[in-house]
Amino acid sequence: MTFSWRDYYTLAGQFKEQAADSPQQEALLRSAISRAYYASFCLARNYLRDSLGRKSTGTLDDHEFVKSQFRNLPGQDNQTIAENLRRLRGYRNQADYDDEFPGIKNTAFIAMNMAGKVIETLEKSSNRNK
Repeated sequence: MTFSWRDYYTLAGQFKEQAADSPQQEALLRSAISRAYYASFCLARNYLRDSLGRKSTGTLDDHEFVKSQFRNLPGQDNQTIAENLRRLRGYRNQADYDDEFPGIKNTAFIAMNMAGKVIETLEKSSNRNK
């Protein structure tokens, strides 16, 4: 069975909502940011593969590969996807590696919005290509 990467976005939203009343608020917000990024990244990677025939390598380099592929495609939507992936990865790195994360509540909100826009744009593009 193929995993639905969009489910990570749904899970991120659940983590963000649960965080409000949880003693593990920061862990939930960090997890929401991380899952929002990976939902966006994996859907973007798969779009490049399935719709444009551009395969990634399955290595750490894929994060830059996916972003640069969208940056090099024409159209404002593709530029926005590239920029949102860049920013989301930065947030994800901060969430996964930094001991302190000032403004995490606001960042989680921003990350969810950016990831939602990436996913929505990719879904529209995929539907046009069918």
